[in-house]
Amino acid sequence: MITAEQKQLTNQSTAAILRKEFNPDEVLLDYQKRWIADTSQLKIGEKTRRCGLTWAEAADDALTASLSAEAGGEDVFYIGSNKDMAREFIDACAMWANAYNLACGDVGEEVFTDEDKDILTYVIYFASGFKIKALSSNPKNMRGMQGTVVIDEGAFHEKLAEVLKSCACSDNVGF
Repeated sequence: MITAEQKQLTNQSTAAILRKEFNPDEVLLDYQKRWIADTSQLKIGEKTRRCGLTWAEAADDALTASLSAEAGGEDVFYIGSNKDMAREFIDACAMWANAYNLACGDVGEEVFTDEDKDILTYVIYFASGFKIKALSSNPKNMRGMQGTVVIDEGAFHEKLAEVLKSCACSDNVGF
């Protein structure tokens, strides 16, 4: 569980990043650095709400989407359990891209057709040609997608087993 002191440090780090007044070595907490440094094909983390692990994942994903394919860049797909989580993640990725001075567009909204209904998604396109896109938790949405998949708060997904199965052919999965 995150302590009040850790939460305060995270909030201070966010403010410093937005002002572009930060020491890159002091922005992330140790467990956030360990999460980013883990290059496993599948990462699973037990977390609490507002502990900063999703924020750290956004930092890593902004870098991943900004890289060329030769340097290891790829698309990133975020699957949260609700629309507010998706927007918060995309906003965090945009904040990190801004802090890193990465060439990317503004946060955009797109309509994704999910069977018989249209779903609003959020996306950031990078100069590398890759993107970070938030998808709904419908397992069918991952068909034909390749890249890093972030399944946030997996315990709250109605069809988690199906979501995991649909992501099995992706390069990297974390939740």
